[in-house]
This record gives sequence, structure tokens and C-alpha cells, in this order.
Amino acid sequence: MKITKVEPLLLDRFLYVRVHTDAGITGLGESGTWGQLEASAASIAKYGEYLVGKDPFPIEHHWNVMLRANHFTGGAITGAVSAIDIALWDIKGKYFNVPVYELLGGRMRHKARLYGHVKGRTIEKLVEEAVRLKEAGVATEIVAVSLGVQQCQETIRTALAMGADRGILIKTDALVEPLAVAKLLKGVVAAEQPGLVIMGKQAIDDDSNQTGQMLAALTGWGQGTFASKVVIGDGSVEVTREVDGGMQTVSLKLPAIVTTDLRLNEPRYASLPNIMKAKKKPIEEKTPADYGVDVSPRLKVLKTAEPPGRKSGVKVKSVAELVAKLHDEGVI
Repeated sequence: MKITKVEPLLLDRFLYVRVHTDAGITGLGESGTWGQLEASAASIAKYGEYLVGKDPFPIEHHWNVMLRANHFTGGAITGAVSAIDIALWDIKGKYFNVPVYELLGGRMRHKARLYGHVKGRTIEKLVEEAVRLKEAGVATEIVAVSLGVQQCQETIRTALAMGADRGILIKTDALVEPLAVAKLLKGVVAAEQPGLVIMGKQAIDDDSNQTGQMLAALTGWGQGTFASKVVIGDGSVEVTREVDGGMQTVSLKLPAIVTTDLRLNEPRYASLPNIMKAKKKPIEEKTPADYGVDVSPRLKVLKTAEPPGRKSGVKVKSVAELVAKLHDEGVI
């Protein structure tokens, strides 16, 4: 099997490479470069001149040839090499019909954390979903709840302008941890007796992704996290959620807790008349004491420090001197 074409693919703010072979197997890789994408794409095209006609399997050899062909390496070069490296492993995995991790010594873990860049405010998505449920006739009232300083009232006003009926502001100046938030929301749930609680999947400050799960545990209700679709049935709700292997649909008995994913919906814009009407809708102010919850922090940061700086290197004039240095340092 020989490589026939190396194709850089510059899509918006992302750079990919597709490597073609005469066996009809193609490999796809993504560049780790952030910025300098055009330079990295040009580097991929240049490396393609070397790779075309070569066997794709000696990946380590190709990696060394490409990286060491340059006296200086930077983001553009390493981004190009990393993309090609991934694509070649993709080809090898497809050829042997096994996951690539099996070629690299086996699976290291069963789950991997992924970074998801979310644009927009989660509050709008969860309010949008609640409003759609009300418009469909499966919800009768929408209560928007926020916790924090007085300015959080503006967040509730946004929800009211989008279609929520009333709001509750649990006012506190303290830095409230996820468990305390869950306990406060449990108090709201006990008072309001909702049929469904829709929450953001994670906060934008501590990024913890814990409150929804903790609330479900405290109430004993079922939970559907990372929801990309919500369908209300007769006494139940079907939640389509994103998991490591793809999409999973779970059926929960109502009442239940649902946390939202960015693909759940496209929020509507609040019209000017609705913004004006929102000013007249009621917002009830509460305090943590009203729910009997102590919001004092349970965690304490003891220390935050940068890693130690890298020591400067030493130049040597000969191989013999290099070997002597390594011996003195106990490396060999």
C-alpha cells in the first residue's frame, strides 16, 4: 500500500488533513495548531511531496523525517506533523480493522474528558426549552430561578422576557459551591412542586458540572444530563443525551431533573414588547436562611503555585563530552 495524496483541509478555524492510499483507505487527522493555520496547511502540502509514494505504515520513521527536516520547529510545523501522524494511525487502524488504541498498547481508560467550547449563555437554552414545552401544552407555568447577588435579577428578567411566568432570586453575596446550590434548589423544589426541572449542565464560573446530579440525588428523582432533545410523554420524559459512544435516549418517570447541552435548541430573541412586559412580572427574593441552608464553603484552596521553571541547558563540543556529562548526571 502506498500513499497517493496528502490533502490539507482548512475549514473555518480548524485544520485537518486527509491522506489517500492506492488501497482506497483514507486517514483523517486534525492539527493541534491554534492560529497560523495557513502556514500549517502549507507545511502539510510540503510534507505531502515527501509522503506520496511511501508506505504509510512506518509512522515513527515518517514522524522523525518530517520533524527533523526543519532546523527550527514551531506551532505551524508541529501542527502539520501532528495532523499527518493522526491520519497515518487512522489508516493503519482501518487496515487492521481495530481501534487505533489497540495498536498503541491497549486502552488506557474507559472514559476520556473532552473539552467543549460553548457559545452563548446556557440560561437562554434552558428557558427556550421550557417555553417550547409550555407552547406545546405540556407545561402550565415556568418559574425561573437564579442564585447570587442582586444583579442576578437581570438574568431572571431575560428569562421572563423569553416567556417565563415568574422568577425566584435566592440572594447571597457568598461564593456558593455546587452542593450548597443543589440544597437550595431542593428547597425551591419542595416549595414549588414542579413536574420538571431544567438546568444548565455546568456553571460558567467553576465549570463543575455537579449541581444537576446532586439535586437529583437529594430529591431522589431521575436525571437526564447533557440533553440534546427532550420529549414529554404521559407521566414520563424521554431525554436524548450525548455520551462517549454517541447518542443515548433514556426514559425518566416524572418529576425529573434535566440538564441541557448546547445542541438542545436555538434560543429565540426576546421581543421589545415582551421585554417591557417582563418588568411587570413578579420576582420573589429569598435568602439561603429561608431554606435552612448553610452556604459556607466546604472546600479550601491551600496553595496555588506554578510548576518549577525548566533549567537551562549546557552546550557541549563533542560526543565524548556529551557522554561524560550524561554520566556525571547519572543518566547513563
